[in-house]
Amino acid sequence: MSDALREAMAHYKSQIALAEDRIRQIKDNVIGDGLVIPDAAYQAIENARRLIKAYQTGVRIIEQRLAQDARTHNDKPGM
Repeated sequence: MSDALREAMAHYKSQIALAEDRIRQIKDNVIGDGLVIPDAAYQAIENARRLIKAYQTGVRIIEQRLAQDARTHNDKPGM
């Protein structure tokens, strides 16, 4: 199970990086021109931020679970 959790965590981290890249691209393309941010661009940035927050929560949960599994594994006799 820990392999699946590690794979999920890697996927979440890659999604965080993609969302951060999207935010940078939007800011470079829209804000870089010195224009007022259109509502669509603002919404896209906010959506990406929400995705980042959700994936970060998932990463924290997985890290906690892996740490818990490691403690449980180390507590077993004969380990």
